[in-house]
Amino acid sequence: MENPNDLKKQLVVEFEGEQGIDEGGVSKEFFQLVIEEIFNPDYAMFTMQNESQTVWFNPTSFESTAQFTLIGIVLGLAIYNNIILAVNFPMVLYRKLMGRKGSFEDLVDWNPILYSSLKQMLEFEDADLEEVFMQTFRISYQDVFGTIINYDLKDKGDKIPVTQENKYVSIN
Repeated sequence: MENPNDLKKQLVVEFEGEQGIDEGGVSKEFFQLVIEEIFNPDYAMFTMQNESQTVWFNPTSFESTAQFTLIGIVLGLAIYNNIILAVNFPMVLYRKLMGRKGSFEDLVDWNPILYSSLKQMLEFEDADLEEVFMQTFRISYQDVFGTIINYDLKDKGDKIPVTQENKYVSIN
């Protein structure tokens, strides 16, 4: 990071004890090995969404911001060196990198089941929404140890049922 221009040089990879000239294949193997380690579930830096086969940043990761910055640099180096890697982020990540905002529709790429459930609730027009869906303004997720973590989207969100009157209200 002392000289960012060094990141713009062609990367030449040489594995210790192996002969071979890096004409792209060795670099690709290097990046594939690095990516395999980065997305190793044992490090719990990313979570895999089984339905969409995409990965996202683990909100309960113990790793520092510097570790995620390093991952960004590694992925950037791969791109700069024309190495295509099988990294399955949802499209919203790429939109965010381009400075655009995410939307509700972006949820379909990451978690189609959650998207479908929320869409059903939004489209539901009967007055008994509260009784049918039994939802509040609290979300829950699991940390790396399987512990359930609750997060209120509004102050005392677990006490506020979602109704026809408040289902479109901003949670900010």
